[in-house]
Amino acid sequence: MANPELNDLEGNGKKRVNAKRMYFAIFLILFLTIPMGYYIWMRSHRNDLCIIERDEWGAEEPIAKDFLNLPAQNVIIYHTATEQCETKDVCIHRMQMVQDFHMRDREWHDIGLNFLVGGDGEIYEGRGWDVRAQPLRGYESVSISIAFIGTFSNVEPEERQVKAAKRLMEDGVRRKKLRQDYHIYGQRQFEPTESPGQKLYDLMKLWPRWSTIIRHLD
Repeated sequence: MANPELNDLEGNGKKRVNAKRMYFAIFLILFLTIPMGYYIWMRSHRNDLCIIERDEWGAEEPIAKDFLNLPAQNVIIYHTATEQCETKDVCIHRMQMVQDFHMRDREWHDIGLNFLVGGDGEIYEGRGWDVRAQPLRGYESVSISIAFIGTFSNVEPEERQVKAAKRLMEDGVRRKKLRQDYHIYGQRQFEPTESPGQKLYDLMKLWPRWSTIIRHLD
């Protein structure tokens, strides 16, 4: 005849074993899913850029601001027609020189460009995403201007400089600052100028979004 007390003990023992297994399974799921969730979150934010902001490079305050119609439909590529820079300190010095030239000599309200990209592979904030760049046949209201620091008439920019500019444009789409179907132009397509330099301009022609057709303002 079965012993009821023995059956109860066996039943309780099985319950404890099952409970331990359940707790272990929960622990294992959390152990695996939390790091995986963190990894996915990090991957989803991998395009966030480290942009050298105005305060960091010592920008002067703008005299006035006019705002863009966002998302912008164009990216206009320039070069600064200065010496290049390979380190952050030198690039900051170039940024200060460019802003001083634009505000003192050209009497503009601020540095004339939305962003500048250094040979160090860093992106430097000019007027930023939301503020219009200097007049460009009326297209400044729907365009983001990006300048490569240096002169690229006879030399190509550093590979890291090009990659940084491309990452910036990708980030602009992600932030909805640029249209997904934006187009890329060189400054010379709007004005009689050498900018962005022949070597850089030739390189731009290989970029998927480079365009020969200047579209009407929407």
